[in-house]
Amino acid sequence: MRPFLPQHGYDFRVLLKWVVIYALAAIVLILLLIVGEFVASESDDYWEEFNAYGMKGLLDELSWDFGGKDSRFITSISYIPLLVLLIPMGAGGILGVIHYIFIRRRRSIIAMIEL
Repeated sequence: MRPFLPQHGYDFRVLLKWVVIYALAAIVLILLLIVGEFVASESDDYWEEFNAYGMKGLLDELSWDFGGKDSRFITSISYIPLLVLLIPMGAGGILGVIHYIFIRRRRSIIAMIEL
């Protein structure tokens, strides 16, 4: 029962590692969702470019939308509030703490009991 007491120390480096892993996964997921939403909203334009000019026209349109700092995608992201981009870090932090408490520490407690 001793490891369940509040005085039992936490391995802060492991906890921080799980928080960072889940935060990065959440950021990648939200960026994929933003890119997917942008591509879905522009899909008619891409289809028209492909029908009119073929693959070269489609690649030119994609480079116009995603290439460089003045791209339409970057300007559309600039209209998103910063809080929306920081939410995944908070969610990743919460998931990292939950993972550490309920999975990682539980395994170490079970290993200590089995010894």
